[in-house]
Amino acid sequence: MLKPEKIESIAVQFITFVLFLILFLPLFIYEQSLFPFVFPRTVVFRVAIEIALVAYLPLAFLQPKYRPRVSYVAITLAGFLIVMIITTAFGAEWYRSLWSSIERSEGVITWLHFFAFFVIVSSVFRERWQWKKYFNIALIAGSIQLFYAILQYSGIPYVLRTSGPRIEGTIGNPTFLATYLFFIIFIAAWLFIEHQSIKLRSVYTTIIIVSSFMIWQTQTRGALLALVVGGILFLGILLWRKKTILSRSIIVLLILLPIAGFFIIKLNYQHPWITQNDTLYRISLISPTDVSTQNRLIVWGVGAKGFLARPLLGWGWENFQAPFNTYFDPSITRDIGTMPWFDRAHNIIIEIAVATGIIGLTLYLGIFVTSIMSIMRSRSKKIIIPMQYYLFLSLFTAYFIQNLFVFDTLNSYIMLFIVLAFIHWLSTHAADTKSQKSKRKLSISLSAGILILSLLFMIPVMYWVNIRPSLASHHTLQAIRSHEGDPNVLLRGFEKAFTYSSPSNQELRFILIQHTRNIINDQGINEDNAQLVRFAVAEAEKTIEASPHTIQNYLILAELYLVASELDPTYMNRALGVTRNALDRAPARYQIYSMLGRLDISQGRTVQAIDNFKRAVALNESFAEAHWNLAIAYILTHQLEEADRELARTRELGFNFYRKDNIQRLLAAYQDARELEAAIELVRTASDIYPDSEEYPAMLEGLLTVQQELQ
Repeated sequence: MLKPEKIESIAVQFITFVLFLILFLPLFIYEQSLFPFVFPRTVVFRVAIEIALVAYLPLAFLQPKYRPRVSYVAITLAGFLIVMIITTAFGAEWYRSLWSSIERSEGVITWLHFFAFFVIVSSVFRERWQWKKYFNIALIAGSIQLFYAILQYSGIPYVLRTSGPRIEGTIGNPTFLATYLFFIIFIAAWLFIEHQSIKLRSVYTTIIIVSSFMIWQTQTRGALLALVVGGILFLGILLWRKKTILSRSIIVLLILLPIAGFFIIKLNYQHPWITQNDTLYRISLISPTDVSTQNRLIVWGVGAKGFLARPLLGWGWENFQAPFNTYFDPSITRDIGTMPWFDRAHNIIIEIAVATGIIGLTLYLGIFVTSIMSIMRSRSKKIIIPMQYYLFLSLFTAYFIQNLFVFDTLNSYIMLFIVLAFIHWLSTHAADTKSQKSKRKLSISLSAGILILSLLFMIPVMYWVNIRPSLASHHTLQAIRSHEGDPNVLLRGFEKAFTYSSPSNQELRFILIQHTRNIINDQGINEDNAQLVRFAVAEAEKTIEASPHTIQNYLILAELYLVASELDPTYMNRALGVTRNALDRAPARYQIYSMLGRLDISQGRTVQAIDNFKRAVALNESFAEAHWNLAIAYILTHQLEEADRELARTRELGFNFYRKDNIQRLLAAYQDARELEAAIELVRTASDIYPDSEEYPAMLEGLLTVQQELQ
């Protein structure tokens, strides 16, 4: 029979192995899943934590030295999580707060796993050498990430890329890779200070240099600013302590050099050495008039209004889309191609304030305040040296600056919670040392009983939290990949998927409606797809009831009602009703007026249709797409002079309606309105623009034939 000490050793080794595996999750991509860079990693992370808990709970129950310690960091982190849970109960959409979306996967359930991760890591790693080992494993995972990024940078064939010239590693997004690499730089710098070996220091230095270079290659301007400020802060503090004129002169130089460099880039923005370097070119675009900058300012302004509307407890975790729709600012749609749907504030302060109110924001900031205080105490107790304290300050500074322009993902959260757990361990170092003297032997029978209870509790948790969402994702992906235009295959696949998914899981319903609409467009309404259409309508209606703040759900359901109206005459009235409900919730969204206009045209209400399209234009006169939609409406109502005026306005605003897909849309409008002369003139113009195309001459010949027949 195993001795208690052996059982303890096995449990610790098993937990340690799981914690090591978690470090490699940012490398994991599973393409046979929805959102392969996000959802599969989150599921694996949660399963790993649940498995670790099964081993940790009996260990902590029977061995006091492995039990969680109390620190200010742990208290503020737990307090923030409690507020998050409270806002879930009183927020806009509790289901979204609890589960988040598949694309984000950062709801309260995942945060509970993060907190468990924090507790396990800080309790099991009780010695400094264990933390060094853990940090070194993190650097091994980070080095593999860097190697993959180097392959992307080198243009190696068959290396997966999703962001064009910007490097994103296996994380799948350049900005998120940059945030992850901040922590890799910090860990490498920490270990550099810890070790005196020249060989090891050269390895850590290489990792820091390559990570910094890859942050440059991500072309993430906020990350570059954060890296520069964090580096200057660290070096500046070190130089300031020397108290010499030379050292303080160098500090001034360190501050002035990046400022001067920025202005040199701005002044030479047309020079080849700028335009031919993607990162420098993106830096040269920074200005108050830059579209990206303006969009963020607009989103932040909307977020501020949302916070002021619910300042105490906010709108609930993961519910930014609710105030964004309610206080939507139409000026964000001034440029072609703008995505006017935001579920994130792209600013951590505004994000937390909107989600959890002033109480949650205070506790969130308190996590970092207490962390810095704990580091200061560790420094005063000589647990860490001053240089390591400055390193922490630099990390948090860079992290906060970066998160003023973006948000966290699982990849950076894992690293953040490791750092917080390490700070927590530093602050409870003395208590841990004392607890070693009060070790208590494990009871084999009792530990076995607790292990069984842990398993009995964790198995259903694992099923409901991870297996069911994974099955829903799997069957959804199978349905959309295998249906090949067969509505019955699509129907059966989604029916199976929805047995594992609540109607509140709107993304799966959104995908269903998109594919159902495509089938209707390709096949029309017939007996084969009627059942699928009714199923899609019923599921979309359930989703609106379960998730009433997501305006996209209303609009895509109205679209489905419209294209399927010949199946059920009541669909037109339902489309009108659901669109008006959307308008009540988001009165400043131009898409809603455009949908109302389309519904009016389909019902022959031309005056009302034009009025609704004009309202969409009035929301933002500088938005070309609204003028384009109004022009199409004018064509369909035989007001060609007004249509030409609106089309001219779209050209002034930079809209290229002579792009082939836009020509097709414009031509379809002329043909639907039976405006043959205008259609012929359009095709002639298209033939001149695309002289090598065989499509337009043939089309022109057909139109001219029709014209002759009519004469």
